[in-house]
Amino acid sequence: MILEYSIPARFGIGVGILCNMGGFVATNLRAPHGVILACGVAGMLFTGMGCVNYARAKGHNPLLGLLGLLPPFGAAGLLVVCVLPDKKRDAEPDSAAKNPVSNKPKAGVPPKNAEGGQHGKQG
Repeated sequence: MILEYSIPARFGIGVGILCNMGGFVATNLRAPHGVILACGVAGMLFTGMGCVNYARAKGHNPLLGLLGLLPPFGAAGLLVVCVLPDKKRDAEPDSAAKNPVSNKPKAGVPPKNAEGGQHGKQG
């Protein structure tokens, strides 16, 4: 998964779900229709944005993420994007391959023996 798109995907999906839940609570509290509509539209847009970034993070066409705009609450589109295979799983090298640890001694620095001292010194 590509980290560049993974973080905005999580943010968008999380905020979208919270907005949708806020709209549901506002409906039960008999809030003005404008508040309910704003929560619903914001939730739909954030969930859609999150699904687009999630599809990108998995290496798929971002248009697949537009399924996140489907009702109810983008859950159907999110489910579709979640079950897509991750094309980028094996494509990126892991951190160990990027920064290999070398056991070779540095140039000009004598190696230390098991007791912590330097070779050739007695005493």
